[in-house]
Amino acid sequence: MKKQQIWLFKIIKHSFFWIAVSVMMMIGSIVLFVVNARLSIEFTGGIDLTINELNNEENLVSALKDGLTAQGFNQPQINIEKEGTNTSLLVSLPFENDEQVKEVSSGVNQILLNQWFISSPDTIVGLSLNGPSVSSYMKSGAINAIIVGLILISIYIMFSFASVRKHISPLVLGWVTILTMLFDASIALWAYGLWMAFNSTVTVDTIFIISILTIMGYSINDTIIILDRIRENIARQSDSLDKGTVLYGQLVEDSIWQTMRRSLGTGVTTLLVTLTLFIFGTDMLQKFAFTIAIGIIAGTYSSLFFASPMTYIFLNKWKKELKKL
Repeated sequence: MKKQQIWLFKIIKHSFFWIAVSVMMMIGSIVLFVVNARLSIEFTGGIDLTINELNNEENLVSALKDGLTAQGFNQPQINIEKEGTNTSLLVSLPFENDEQVKEVSSGVNQILLNQWFISSPDTIVGLSLNGPSVSSYMKSGAINAIIVGLILISIYIMFSFASVRKHISPLVLGWVTILTMLFDASIALWAYGLWMAFNSTVTVDTIFIISILTIMGYSINDTIIILDRIRENIARQSDSLDKGTVLYGQLVEDSIWQTMRRSLGTGVTTLLVTLTLFIFGTDMLQKFAFTIAIGIIAGTYSSLFFASPMTYIFLNKWKKELKKL
């Protein structure tokens, strides 16, 4: 049997442990996100006003809630964001139709003027209205984008790894890639959910959806690095695998460590860029950079400790090999 290379520690030998840890992390992350999830007005419908020189800001939220409730609009959600002399006022409700959005907008303007929060309508320098029809379109568009992305990536994997179908099904690698992407996205959900728990102005918006799609793209790039090395090693040692002189588990282990430096180097370099964007960027750019940074960390971990062990387990050789590793 070919002499095995000696690495710092063995990952594939403990495949079930790493998969179990990763699955628990994924489930916990999704639960935390769902508990703290707060949709932006892009997805729920609502009003976004930008006000210059707002007066008596500390009483604004309670005044708007009381005023809108008195006008028959129940359960209003009010968020305020301050940027220099401008204040962004977000008002969302469980709207039934687009006409109701206009009525609430009129009611908000009356409260602002009548209670002297603004001196004149001219201090409202920006106004955006989103009704249920627009929100429904945004939701379906976001969901479709994610689904199409997953399908296209799976097709790419299946064709790219067709040359090693004798030893491992490209369909299996497609599933490994999808599950790894879902893991990376779930960790980003966890971090964003934690941020929403401590900051009421942070919501799930189109920037967040774009971030998740970007993480999916980065995830496949990171996973491909190792899967491609596994493919190369399988092709190179195909005869030895057939004869049983090389273990599949050791081949996958070698592939991980052969690409370890590249995976870590790519992750650290990209992470430094996103951290710079987060530190020096504006509000929207910070949300994007924060989500991407978490996704990069998750992607580096998952390619080493999730995708590779899953690939080995799906090969279904572990029953004979695990004790020999």
